[in-house]
Amino acid sequence: MNIHKLLVISCLSGKFMDIINYIRNCIENNVSIIIALCALFVAIYEAWSTRKHNKLSVKPHITTFTYRHRNSNKSPSGETILTGTILIELLNNGLGPAVIQNFKVLLDNNDTGIKNIEDAEIMSTRLLEGKIVNHKAFEILNKDYHFAAKEKKYILQIVFPISKTQSFEDFVTLINRLSLVINYRSLYGKKYKYDSRN
Repeated sequence: MNIHKLLVISCLSGKFMDIINYIRNCIENNVSIIIALCALFVAIYEAWSTRKHNKLSVKPHITTFTYRHRNSNKSPSGETILTGTILIELLNNGLGPAVIQNFKVLLDNNDTGIKNIEDAEIMSTRLLEGKIVNHKAFEILNKDYHFAAKEKKYILQIVFPISKTQSFEDFVTLINRLSLVINYRSLYGKKYKYDSRN
């Protein structure tokens, strides 16, 4: 190795050592500031992580279940009476309440404009025209209703006789024309949408 290379290496190693010494001195002189900055970073991260966990711990999730039952009963005269039941249940199976923003019932993908039980009764009469129904019931959720976690609502219940002129499938076909769209939010204000067509 020639003298020129040795001089370059010693110059570089000297500059490198100067840089290392400068960094070491900066750290030694500012230890309290560095520790404070690290503590601040940890505190900010913990606050962000806690807020994220809190949001998840109150996240709502609305879904529906449709129950279909065929029942066979005996009349006092011994005749077999067949009935059908269709029940649509709305459930918040999330961890927190769902604050309802709007609740729409669609018929053939068109908004029916149902706002209350009376509207639902008028629409169902039109939909079930010509059908014999033993019992029907509705539930409508209004704006700002707090739908609690694990709460259930029976949105629609229909009980009907099955006969030669009307079958269970006739009612299933009618019910399948209905869709439900619900816009809701969590307590933290995050928006969600339930659409039974999806």
